[in-house]
Amino acid sequence: MTLRMSLKNKLTLSTVLIILTLGLVATYFIFNYSRQVLVESAEENLRLLTTQQTIVVGEIFEQSRVMVQTMSQQSSIIEYFESNNREFQDDHVLEHLSLYNIGGYFSAIYVMDMDGLTLVSTNESFIGNNYSFRNYFKEASIGNDGFGIQVGVTSGELGYYFSSPIKSSSGDIVGIAVVKLSPALIDSTLLSSTSFLENINVMMVNEDGIIVYTDDPKNLYSSLGGLSEQDLQRIADKKSFPGVVIKPLEYSIVQRDIYNIKTIRIFELFDEMDGEDEIVMIARILNYPVFIFSEISADEFSADAVGISRILGLFVFLAALVSVVVIFFIVGFFMRPLAKLRKFAEVVGTGDKIQKVDIKTGDELEVLGHSLNKMSDRLFKNRQNIEKKIKDRTKQLEKINKSMTGRELKMVELKKQIQNLKNTKK
Repeated sequence: MTLRMSLKNKLTLSTVLIILTLGLVATYFIFNYSRQVLVESAEENLRLLTTQQTIVVGEIFEQSRVMVQTMSQQSSIIEYFESNNREFQDDHVLEHLSLYNIGGYFSAIYVMDMDGLTLVSTNESFIGNNYSFRNYFKEASIGNDGFGIQVGVTSGELGYYFSSPIKSSSGDIVGIAVVKLSPALIDSTLLSSTSFLENINVMMVNEDGIIVYTDDPKNLYSSLGGLSEQDLQRIADKKSFPGVVIKPLEYSIVQRDIYNIKTIRIFELFDEMDGEDEIVMIARILNYPVFIFSEISADEFSADAVGISRILGLFVFLAALVSVVVIFFIVGFFMRPLAKLRKFAEVVGTGDKIQKVDIKTGDELEVLGHSLNKMSDRLFKNRQNIEKKIKDRTKQLEKINKSMTGRELKMVELKKQIQNLKNTKK
């Protein structure tokens, strides 16, 4: 048995399917577009945040650098190094060094001779220790400003070291001035800048990709990605992180490019440890070999985009339901003339004379109604003509039949007479 579907149901179903199909396509594009917009917005916010952090931390670094430069040029310190009778922890020099520790942000301020021996320091544990193996000492000993991030071999605490050469009145380098900036100021600065944001992770790394600041203690002193044996040996030789086992995180692509980053770079990657897509921003702090590393999960934007798409999908579904009802009644209303035309055609097919069909829709259906009325008239007239012709022919046939019957009777009678005559002659 063939299942038939009315035209009204076909039109309704087709329209609903079109609405649902277009709605699904629109939902898909809305999901991708909204996710892209959200990701771009997050990237821009991350860029602004990271840029702001690099500026603030850069200002702290610059202030520290300028301060140690100024300190190295103090006449009292220069005179101390030009003297032939230098004493460890000279009170006069120590007093001048202590004046520079404004706010207590420096865990140590000290001066060294050209052999790397600490002569005077605000932290007494530094006195008599030799730090000639440090890069900041080596840089200052050849006349450059030095910088380094290390865990102190004496204090066991992380510090940001700034150094500057102390030059005699004749221009010769006679000593090295050093300040060790406590990480507390940097940590509080980075922490306060992200306190109003959720699901964002900010770290600070050195030129080797080793994390020196993070709000996740287990990642401290880890590397962004895997380091080669040569790199690990070089870091060990510098004694930057004595006694620390450097473990790699899942940011190898960033680790490989960190040496080439001059300003700011953005990465979109998949973190296998967290099992999610992430947006990573890394920016260099001025010309220092230090970088701000910021990351945020991209999955939450996918979730937001899914939420937006679900709302749109719900509206499409409701629109389809409403369309079913509305289209069903609208199509039914417009198809009423077709029902009249069908009934009219069925009656015309029986040959009965009926009133003309009255269709007033102002469109093709009304024209069709007029055509059917004319056709009905022609069919009825033709039928009448045919019936009349049939009746006339029937009458003619009846007359012919009657005439033929009379002749047959006469022939029979004639035959009888002839037979009688034959019998009489015998």
